[in-house]
Amino acid sequence: MRDLQNASQEYPPEILDRFVQIPEGFPESVAELSRQLTAGITTPYDKAKAIEAYLRSIPYNDAIPAPPAGRDPLEYFLFDIKEGYCDYYATAMAMMLRVAGIPARTASGYAEGLFDEESGAYFVTERDAHTWVEVFFPEYGWVEFEPTAGESPLDRLPGEDPTELTANSQQPEPTPAAGDAAAAPTPQTGPEELPPQFTGEELLDAQENAGAGAPVMSWWLVLLALLIVIPIGALLIWRARNSGPTLFTAELPLQVYERLERWSQRLGLPLRTSHTPHEHARALSGVLPEAEPYVREVTDTYVRYRFSGAEPAIEMQDQTSEPALWQTWRQLETVFWKAWRRTWRQRLRRKPVDPHTLVEEPEKK
Repeated sequence: MRDLQNASQEYPPEILDRFVQIPEGFPESVAELSRQLTAGITTPYDKAKAIEAYLRSIPYNDAIPAPPAGRDPLEYFLFDIKEGYCDYYATAMAMMLRVAGIPARTASGYAEGLFDEESGAYFVTERDAHTWVEVFFPEYGWVEFEPTAGESPLDRLPGEDPTELTANSQQPEPTPAAGDAAAAPTPQTGPEELPPQFTGEELLDAQENAGAGAPVMSWWLVLLALLIVIPIGALLIWRARNSGPTLFTAELPLQVYERLERWSQRLGLPLRTSHTPHEHARALSGVLPEAEPYVREVTDTYVRYRFSGAEPAIEMQDQTSEPALWQTWRQLETVFWKAWRRTWRQRLRRKPVDPHTLVEEPEKK
């Protein structure tokens, strides 16, 4: 929490251009409520928590009637019916934050569902469909907030105050008072407590006697062990990185997408915090067109798995073959390796690597 309170307020231009927009005809009553709730508050995090706390005081009701014709939904929710469900809460908070100049957006997906103690798992159903708010903090990205009264609050630990840590580090150690002399006796430094003194010959004899019983391993045994262990370790690492599952697992879309992200970073294309998976896929395909069909398939499968709530279909050529998604990844990884080798060849030739394209340029004749 304290890190977010101390976060920078220098937002990137692309964030400000998109996520502080307010539509024409936005109700002044809602804007005035935002100004009242954030008056005197200096940090975006504290402003967000103030608006969140106010909205959580409004009763939850998912059976309210639709707003009357011509009535603004936010005014209807905040000032007329004063009840609502997640879409009303999230939209109201996002727009009031934008009035305060804080980048905000709504996000839709599913809540945590019900926890089953016996199985140790959460059961998420269609009834758990939910909308919440995300606020942008420089250096931290999009951070979730929960304004809906019917959901569990998102409380964050306060963290440590850097000013208190500095003050504590500068405080001198307390000096015992005169009356505490008995409780803190001065250590004795008499001759009997000094370590025994050795002459040079006695010290050499003691070291030789100490090492006499220690086993001595021949250097060739160490070399033989290294010659055996290193190839086996390299083989295991290669197999773990290149082999895939032989049967379908529910985590396969997540595993493959994480590998795609790691390869993007390796090629100098880190995932931006403001990008969705599909936006990142378009950026990656733009600099590496030959990977576009594979990137699209991996991303589509990941998005369906991550956000639809449905189990992805099992796509197998036959009972003994690899999953189709893993076969796609192996083809995509081959493209990544080629692009990586091209970038290193350019570096070895001391040619600048263009971060906007990884396509191999034809050699000039």
